[in-house]
Amino acid sequence: IYTACWVIGIIETTIRIVRFISVGGGFSSFVSEGQVNHYIIAIGLFLGFFRPDGMNKYYCSSGLDKFAKISMIITFMLSFSRSALVVFLILLGVTSWRRFASTLKIIILVLVGVLILGVVLPDIYNTFVDKIARSLVELAGGNINWSDSTNIVMNWRAYEVYCAKLQFGEYSTIQKILGHGFGTLVDAKGYAYLVTGGEGLAVLHNGYYTTLIKTGYLGVVCYIAGLLSLLLYSLFNMKGYTKKLALGLIISETVITTAVNGSLFAGSSVVFFFLIAYCVRFGKVDIDENYCGNSNI
Repeated sequence: IYTACWVIGIIETTIRIVRFISVGGGFSSFVSEGQVNHYIIAIGLFLGFFRPDGMNKYYCSSGLDKFAKISMIITFMLSFSRSALVVFLILLGVTSWRRFASTLKIIILVLVGVLILGVVLPDIYNTFVDKIARSLVELAGGNINWSDSTNIVMNWRAYEVYCAKLQFGEYSTIQKILGHGFGTLVDAKGYAYLVTGGEGLAVLHNGYYTTLIKTGYLGVVCYIAGLLSLLLYSLFNMKGYTKKLALGLIISETVITTAVNGSLFAGSSVVFFFLIAYCVRFGKVDIDENYCGNSNI
C-alpha cells in the first residue's frame, strides 16, 4: 500500500510537470489549470524520504527513487500549495521527531531548494513568500475594513468567514443547532463571482465554518468528535509506522480544515479517508513495531 501511494505521487507529479511544460501561458496558466492534491504530493514526498523499515531498500531502484524525489520536490514548489507544506511538515514532525539528523537533512535540503528558487525564479519565490505571509493574516482575520474591495480580494479566506459569521448570526436557535442544510449558500455580498459562477458560496476555504453553516453546532461537534475518536484509536490501538502515519494524517486534517474545505466537502480528502481506513484495518499488525523513522535521504 505504501508503494502504491508513492507511485500515485509520482503519477501526480508527472502530470503536473508535463502540464507546466506544455501550457503556453507559462507559470500562471499552470497554476490556474488545477491545483495539486495536497495529500497526494505531501504523502508521496514523505514516503519518498521515509519508508517503513520492513520494506526493501528502494521502491523501484536507486536512480528512479532519486529522480522521483527530485521531481516531487519540484512539483511541490511549483504547486504553490500551502496545504501540502503544512501536511508534509506535520507528518515530518509527528513521525520523525526522534531522528533529528534525518529531519535536519530534510530541512537543509528544503532551505537550499528555496534559495535556488529565489535565485533562478525570483518572481515565483517572492509571490510564494508573500502568499505564505498573507495566509497568516487571512486566518487571523482581525479588524479588516470589508468596505474596501481590495481588502476583500487580498484576504478572501477571512472575508468568507466574515460572511459566514454574519449569516449564521441571522439563524434561529434551531437552525444554529441543526444547520440550514447541505444546499445552503453563503451570501458573499456580491463578491461570489470572484471564485464561482453562482450567486453564493457553496463551500468555504474553512471546513469548520462550512460545516457550521450547513449542519449547525451539532455537525461541528460530530466532525470534531470523529477526528478525536480516530486520534484516540490510533494512540491506543495502532503500532509503529502505521500509528505515526495515522496520527500525522489526523492532525494534518484537523489543522488544514481551517484553510480548506474539510473532509466532508473536499474531494482531495478522499486520499485522507483511504489511508486512514488502511491504517485502521492493518494498524494493529505493523511492519515494524519499533519504527522511529527510517530515512533514506
